[in-house]
Order: sequence, then C-alpha cells, then structure tokens
Amino acid sequence: MARKALSQTKKAQIDQEKHDLLMARAVIRYQQELAKPDSEKRDGLQKVCQIVSDEYYRDTKQRVVLNYTTLQNLAKGGRTKA
Repeated sequence: MARKALSQTKKAQIDQEKHDLLMARAVIRYQQELAKPDSEKRDGLQKVCQIVSDEYYRDTKQRVVLNYTTLQNLAKGGRTKA
C-alpha cells in the first residue's frame, strides 16, 4: 500500500536533519585532524567537507553539499541558526 506524498516542509526538515548530521560528523573529523601532530599532513576545512560528503554519497547515493565556512564556525564552538 502506498503512502501519501510528503509536504515540502517535511522534505526540507528531513534534508536539514541530514545536513546537520553530516556537519556534526565533519566537525568531529576536523577536530581529529587538528589533533594530529605538526609533523603529519593535515586535511583542511574544504577537504574534510569533501571527504564527509563523498562518504555519505557512497553510502546513500544522495549528494549533500557542506560549506567549509559553516564547518569552521561550528568547530570554533558556534551554533547553527536552528
């Protein structure tokens, strides 16, 4: 039996939850990169966003774009508008 279609608002809410989850993963990954010793090569903000986005795409076949500036603000302890 088929379900009824989701409203545009509900779709946006689901997409935002996915994005927030991925940003949380990216913050953790970026903090791990910063914890590496200075002698090792570290990935930057843009690279971390790309890696997390690519991992999610491999798992779900859905592309989610992450903004490195938002990652920088969240890594410094900032909060999202939501």
